[in-house]
Amino acid sequence: MVIRDWSSDVCSSDLQKNVTRAEYLEAETDGLWYPVFSAGDTFAGGAVLGTVRDIWGNLLREYRADYPGIVLYQTVGLGVKAGDPLIAYGEYVDR
Repeated sequence: MVIRDWSSDVCSSDLQKNVTRAEYLEAETDGLWYPVFSAGDTFAGGAVLGTVRDIWGNLLREYRADYPGIVLYQTVGLGVKAGDPLIAYGEYVDR
């Protein structure tokens, strides 16, 4: 049996962000998805969010953020097909 002392944990509301707008990016071509960030990471506007490359490593498509934001979720699989979801990110304000 494990007993946990929750008194020292940070309250989750201290970490929450209010997402005010979201973008959902899909693969425009078949290839291998290489994300730059992980879920929960924040980034500046114009940041490279990830790339799709062919099996030889040649860049097929680069995906950039339209505005500063936070990664909501992303595809963790390497292989993607055109139309597959890649990453979702949102603009936010700290609560």
